[in-house]
Amino acid sequence: MLNRQVLLLCEHASNTLPIWANGYFPPDARKLLNSHRAWDKGVASLGKGLAQEIHCPLILGKHSRLLLDLNRSLDSKALWSEWSREMSEKLKQKAIREFYLSYRKEARECLRHHLSKGPTLVLALHSFTPTWKGKDRPTDLGILFRPETSRERQMADWMRLQLGLRLPNWKIHFNL
Repeated sequence: MLNRQVLLLCEHASNTLPIWANGYFPPDARKLLNSHRAWDKGVASLGKGLAQEIHCPLILGKHSRLLLDLNRSLDSKALWSEWSREMSEKLKQKAIREFYLSYRKEARECLRHHLSKGPTLVLALHSFTPTWKGKDRPTDLGILFRPETSRERQMADWMRLQLGLRLPNWKIHFNL
């Protein structure tokens, strides 16, 4: 089934903030830079290893989601954190231009190139916090997909089967 090209995405690979945004992140916000609120710890190194192993491109987000979340649409209320929401419109546009649009452009161009050669599997790598909104999530690996799309459902089922054979003790869940 994996006789296709692969593109890896890691939107939340970094916990850094640009210097020009520092004034909007007080000490209590900066304490969160090492937490799941700021990034998906470990996905950058996982992505680099996986990209090297299967010889595919990897696109990494270059800033913390506390600035803006690359995994949200521009009109989403969740695009900005409670701190970055307070930035001037000029700085928000700068963040969108330098981080959001450049990331999306790189991903789109890479995908377009791969699709010109044939079917392409796009995997977005994320980590999960073990507790979310007060509920435990005992998960080693989550596979997110659109269940109404039969090809995605088939790929997710195949991935869970293959991973389960190789990692029998892992808890693998769909669409957490």
